[in-house]
Amino acid sequence: MKITLEHLTSGVARKVEYWLGEVDPAEVENGTLDLTYGTLEVTFTSGRSYEYAEVMMGTFAELIKAVSFGKFLNQEIKPFHEVRETTDPELLAEIKAKQAEAKALKASLV
Repeated sequence: MKITLEHLTSGVARKVEYWLGEVDPAEVENGTLDLTYGTLEVTFTSGRSYEYAEVMMGTFAELIKAVSFGKFLNQEIKPFHEVRETTDPELLAEIKAKQAEAKALKASLV
């Protein structure tokens, strides 16, 4: 899983990438924290993306060290930060179509 820290200082964009080991059950594909605005963007392997507002660097540092990204996200970020889904509408339509197809296939096997 890739975690990226982005920061804009004096007009210069800085970007640091962290690669974490095994992905936990949350199936997080990557996460990005923009320090300029304090926005944490998380993309799941399903393709869905979410932005969490006003996430501080200390919280991001704890997130990187967390044993479970998903558990930390659920306990320490979701309850305390405004969230909005940022998934591309076309991708979201594809995700829903695949989910409907999988559901229909599962129903036909029963």
